[in-house]
Amino acid sequence: MPTSPNRGSETTAERNDTNPMDVTRGKAVRPMRDTAPQPAHGVREPIRLALALFTAFRLPGSRPEQADRPMLRRAVLLAPVVGLVLGIAGAGVIKLGRIAWGQNSVFFVAALGGLIIIAFLSAGRTFAGLAATADGLATAGRPPARGRDGGRDGARDGGRDGGRDGGRDGGRDGAPAPEAGPVGGVGAAAVVFTVAGQTAALQACIVFHRGTLAIVLAAVAGRVALVLLCAWGPRIASADPLDARLAGSVSPWAAGMWCLALIVAAGLAGRFDIDGGRARLGIHAALAAAVALAVVLPVRWWCARKFGGFTVATFGAATEVASLAVLLVLAAHIPQVVTIA
Repeated sequence: MPTSPNRGSETTAERNDTNPMDVTRGKAVRPMRDTAPQPAHGVREPIRLALALFTAFRLPGSRPEQADRPMLRRAVLLAPVVGLVLGIAGAGVIKLGRIAWGQNSVFFVAALGGLIIIAFLSAGRTFAGLAATADGLATAGRPPARGRDGGRDGARDGGRDGGRDGGRDGGRDGAPAPEAGPVGGVGAAAVVFTVAGQTAALQACIVFHRGTLAIVLAAVAGRVALVLLCAWGPRIASADPLDARLAGSVSPWAAGMWCLALIVAAGLAGRFDIDGGRARLGIHAALAAAVALAVVLPVRWWCARKFGGFTVATFGAATEVASLAVLLVLAAHIPQVVTIA
């Protein structure tokens, strides 16, 4: 079959869509591809998002409502680091209080000041979540105050699979999903009793010369509890897109690694504490961390039963409950059955 002598060159030129004249020695130059930079998550973006989610600081460019699931996962995994920074700030206030007042009777002020600075730096979001969750639990078994259909479908669907009507109108026991809003009487009482318990326990820890260890461990354990809740299934109790992306965003393996790291770090911090560290205190601190993580289990079960899932408010409640557990265990006196060097 006859062929044109210039067919090869024409074919090569036709293949070169960008510039048909770019032909050198019978070889075509490949057309230029689109090299525009693709959106990628750098190192700073998860840090900014973690600060916006868990602190009062919102740096430019951090928009939690627009963050995708991978970005939220990396931000949630940074929550214990944020808790460490908050705990160090609270420990600094306690140190200043111990320097200013040498009497045990005024250690209450130092303990309260340490807790206040943590609440201030975190914008009080955990206490707001605790109040909203307590108010929601108080309405369990009653018709929800909001919802298109009075929550009957929500009570049926929310507890079974966190369905659309259940997430918006109520949980399995008819309790509406806890959301930000006016604080009720039960929520206010829960916050007052929690703050009182934390302050009293922290004061006892200061008297026993383990106040800085207690407040740092409590802040970190509370955020690890948040990571642990985010690792459990996509059971959502609200129609908020942020809640839907947070729940189940962390793998159980990553959450388990944080739990193990918390217990080990607590033991080492108690053993090598600059204010009287010893092996017995290390065991005590590791036990406090383990108890704090164990307390999250009934909180998770209760919220899943009453609300049909989790929200940001329930995450805040779990954080404060875990922090309270750490302080109470560290404030308790464990009898020395076996002598430990």
